[in-house]
Amino acid sequence: MPWSAERLNWRRACSGGACVEVAITGTAVHLRDSTDPDGDHLVFDRDTWAAFLHQIRAGEFDIPAR
Repeated sequence: MPWSAERLNWRRACSGGACVEVAITGTAVHLRDSTDPDGDHLVFDRDTWAAFLHQIRAGEFDIPAR
């Protein structure tokens, strides 16, 4: 089912001055750049999104300190 970005309930998340907006539906998670709300957005199935969050929480994307 196609989604209209205007009809989604977007929530903003910020860290270190960078922000994204996320909208969750029954089957998908939508992600967009908060500085370009009229631009394109990414869509992930909920299982893929959950795996991504798990990797973040496990520190898999952390950059080692120098």
